[in-house]
Amino acid sequence: ARSGGRYPVAVAALLGPLSVLAELRSPTHLAADLYDHPDGVQEAMRLLTEWWVKLVSEHFRHLPQWHGGYTSSTRYLWAPGHIVEFDEDSSFMFSPRAHQRFVMPHHRELVRHLDYAFIHLHSTQLHTLDNLLELDELAPGPSRGLAAIELTPDYGASIPDLIPAIAKVQAKKPVIVHGYLTAEEMRLVMERVPPEGVCLAR
Repeated sequence: ARSGGRYPVAVAALLGPLSVLAELRSPTHLAADLYDHPDGVQEAMRLLTEWWVKLVSEHFRHLPQWHGGYTSSTRYLWAPGHIVEFDEDSSFMFSPRAHQRFVMPHHRELVRHLDYAFIHLHSTQLHTLDNLLELDELAPGPSRGLAAIELTPDYGASIPDLIPAIAKVQAKKPVIVHGYLTAEEMRLVMERVPPEGVCLAR
């Protein structure tokens, strides 16, 4: 009401269900849970995903549209429908096989409820890219799916290290490269990667 249409109001930046579970259990305990209580991990992820969807839906129930759509709160993107970023920060501790088993079913459920969902990955989560890109259910929006993947070069990875991952994502869907990029790094991406479907955010 206070914005009066002068500026957009977005859904708050929210931890994804996996990150919430890692915060509740601690990464160390969650790693042990995957072996000792795999069914409990699945049930916890199911409940957290259900609550996450309800929370986001409630946020949008109170938010006005802005120029016929909505914006994301962290990457300053606009879309002609509900747009939300969720993270995959805790997936660094999952093998691709464990990620497919414990995480991907809940990603499918999240994106099923959103017009434009995009996922945030750090350099330590790049081993999950094949899982994220190969699922038919995660087709680009507006048909409800994973609209984009955001890559953040950090934890010792440089932009040259990230170029193959950027190209891999770009071949199937838009890619957002976000971080404290220098002018030289931004020029390198523009030189090495075609511009279609690439967003450089600093």
